[in-house]
Amino acid sequence: MLCLLTETTSPKGSLALYSFENKTIRPLSIKRWEGPSHSNFITSTFESLIPSLQNQLNLSHLKNLPSLLSLQTTSSSPPLFISLGVGPGRFTGVRVGVSFAKTVSFALNIPIYPVSSLKILAESQAEQEKPVLVLLNAFKNSLYMALYQKKKGKIKELISPSLVLPQDLHEYIKEETLCIGDGYRAYENIFPAELKEKLKLKDYIFPEVKHLASLLQREFNPSQLINWKELKPVYLRSPVKLLKEGLSSKESHL
Repeated sequence: MLCLLTETTSPKGSLALYSFENKTIRPLSIKRWEGPSHSNFITSTFESLIPSLQNQLNLSHLKNLPSLLSLQTTSSSPPLFISLGVGPGRFTGVRVGVSFAKTVSFALNIPIYPVSSLKILAESQAEQEKPVLVLLNAFKNSLYMALYQKKKGKIKELISPSLVLPQDLHEYIKEETLCIGDGYRAYENIFPAELKEKLKLKDYIFPEVKHLASLLQREFNPSQLINWKELKPVYLRSPVKLLKEGLSSKESHL
């Protein structure tokens, strides 16, 4: 089985082809790029992976892919599927990734395996026993936040992905916690001293396909494969009330 992985929800983009057999996942080709516009890179990067995809599926022409995959169902192991981080994250990046996955899924008739981008980022610290707080800058004086912890070999969600105000973050952290992502630095002057004392910082780590691959190897469940019509982005847009409460007086007049 092959899987095409992509992550575009942060300033760093990545796309890769992996082989996934007997719960072991190994990279065949990995491509990375820097933003700001993922749409300028993802299509050409996918085109560069086509020869490897053809070789792995023993095809001489990409146009043969749809007929090969037309008999598969989401209840069995497909010869190829696409997995991606669906957000929350940078709005344009989330949109680019979801649009790309929908297009490839429709064109090749392959299923999609969606994963929270915050959980992908938490997987980068999979060996950490302490709780892992994922913080991403959601801008407009807000943060994307989720809390995870490794339990029985899996990354368990303690607090689901949420949108919070920086000044409210301390309400969720009760013990010493590892903090990752770019959200802390964006609002560190707002956080109270008692919160800072609880957080061990590893900042500016972003989700990548290698983290997604690790997560799939650990937790892949074929029953969670979906078709392109079911794929939805996770934006976690702010309610108007939340935004207005968080804006400075200058911003509120813009």
